[in-house]
Amino acid sequence: MDNNINMSENDKFLYYLLDIQEAAVQLVLFADLLSYEVALEGKDIILSRYYNTGNSIKDSDIDVLVLKSLYIYAIARVMFFYVAIQRYNYLSNLKQQGEWQYSLEPNILININNIFSLIALVLGIDASWEVYSRDIAVPVFGIR
Repeated sequence: MDNNINMSENDKFLYYLLDIQEAAVQLVLFADLLSYEVALEGKDIILSRYYNTGNSIKDSDIDVLVLKSLYIYAIARVMFFYVAIQRYNYLSNLKQQGEWQYSLEPNILININNIFSLIALVLGIDASWEVYSRDIAVPVFGIR
């Protein structure tokens, strides 16, 4: 942010929230790249069964990459949740002061969505740990 701008405190706060949201989106993009790498590596492992490429899950850190991507998603989701809660509180205060005439229902639904997304991530991490603990030559399927 340009410090020479005479920005209101409210706009500074909203800008701060958008900075956090931007960082969370960057984390999601990075986690998506890891997930993409996992898919490619999994395909290579399957093909290595038919071509003597020497690739195997034993030589691969595919399970660890899945877990890393899920942990990164979880961090990003917590950041999105923080932004959504702060935005809800901000709008709730404006509504109490009579400065916001719109419903807070969409913001409540966004927060509920974030709660369910966090629960889903915890389940995904747990499932990935189960696959990882098996230590067998299979990639993790169907998880992001």
